[in-house]
Amino acid sequence: MQLMNTLGSPYTRTQIFRGPINAVSQLGNAIGDVVQGKKVDVSDAWMISPQTTRNMVPFLWGLDLSEKTPADEAGEALGGVIGAEAVGFALTGGGSALVRHSLM
Repeated sequence: MQLMNTLGSPYTRTQIFRGPINAVSQLGNAIGDVVQGKKVDVSDAWMISPQTTRNMVPFLWGLDLSEKTPADEAGEALGGVIGAEAVGFALTGGGSALVRHSLM
């Protein structure tokens, strides 16, 4: 039941969109710091805020997200992982490999 609550949390869905974009931004910022010979500090990386995500994702409009339940807190981490896995699958050709193997 807890898994279903976590998967159904609106925070899970916001992180699916926001997590990978913010991670790429932090990675780019860290690479830039290394290239410039500075200490790596990703606190100044451009990030999509939770409020921006809520305004852009239609299924969150009108929801009261002022209180977080334990499922919401777990949903944030899980949503970021789901989003990252989806991006990794797409970028590494995982989809094309599945299609190739299913046709053989």
